[in-house]
Amino acid sequence: MYMLSTLLAPYIVPSWVPHRVTLILSLVMLGLSILFVAPFFAEKNLVSMLVGLAFSGFFSGFLVIPNFPEMVAGFEEAFPKCDKDLASGLLSGMYNGLYALG
Repeated sequence: MYMLSTLLAPYIVPSWVPHRVTLILSLVMLGLSILFVAPFFAEKNLVSMLVGLAFSGFFSGFLVIPNFPEMVAGFEEAFPKCDKDLASGLLSGMYNGLYALG
């Protein structure tokens, strides 16, 4: 579900929605999906746990995708004379490497 959401996130979220709104709503939905992973209303419920895990993976993708444009904008603001293509490539490599490390 995570891979699916990272591919679909640019097409699902309209371009007029700010990135921060997407991040906040994704965090809220991720928090709600965690309630289904460890349900408080049933001792052991496999279906609710699987639904919670699927939704948590889906909304995790919406947390990862909008961060990159924010990082590039911050970098361009800090270093206005840099080569933007090289900076974007380096940021992408560091972001993916540190995400994989974490």
